[in-house]
Amino acid sequence: MIDANVVSLETAGLADAEGLSDLLAHYVAELSPLFAIQADADGRFRYDKLPLYWTEPDRRFAFSIRSGQVGCRAAFLLWDRLPGHWVVRVSQANSAALPFWRHTVQSYTGGAFTVSERPGRPAGWYVFSFRSASAP
Repeated sequence: MIDANVVSLETAGLADAEGLSDLLAHYVAELSPLFAIQADADGRFRYDKLPLYWTEPDRRFAFSIRSGQVGCRAAFLLWDRLPGHWVVRVSQANSAALPFWRHTVQSYTGGAFTVSERPGRPAGWYVFSFRSASAP
């Protein structure tokens, strides 16, 4: 069983930039009413100094704080609640999500899954297929 109370502090690198940018956009949006922060012309809130964390690593430090594997646990609970054949599609453009889903499906199934690639636009898909543990 996964301990949802475990907290880890991980150094974030350039590979994490896109995911951190998305998280920071949500965070800045939540703060916008408090600090009168305006969205860009495209309606997105941005943290313009994030690129400096990759170009000034001796002055700026980026971390990811994770609380257990709550997302993984939530997927496990869902798959157990709805037994049967599951298909999880992950866009090939979503490189931040792929390791999470690969690990989550692997952990849940103990390796009893298949993964294939399917075409798509604007990007293709990775498709994970498996049966839930509680399925007959």
